[in-house]
Amino acid sequence: MNAHGNTHTIALSILALRLMSEGVPAVIVEMPSTGRGVKALLDRTQPRRILISIALAAQSEAVIAFVKQVAELTEESRTRIIAGGYAVKSGLITEIAGAELMADIASL
Repeated sequence: MNAHGNTHTIALSILALRLMSEGVPAVIVEMPSTGRGVKALLDRTQPRRILISIALAAQSEAVIAFVKQVAELTEESRTRIIAGGYAVKSGLITEIAGAELMADIASL
């Protein structure tokens, strides 16, 4: 999923195809903006991992809010949140509480 305001989809599609080729189920979804939307997404997809692409530092606020909502609705050990993208790779974002930062998808 992209952070709010991040509109590119090519990298997400490539990553989803890579994961699926390795036998890992993957779907691309939009980041919900409400608690009810987050709950519906989690109920529908039941993810073990949520990967979020962040292009700009300004997009981190929406990601922080999303991570907090997920934490309130799930068991921490069940849903792992991984954030990456240009803002992480370039060091614009160095921490998001409750999420792992990954500068390179090769480490997945």
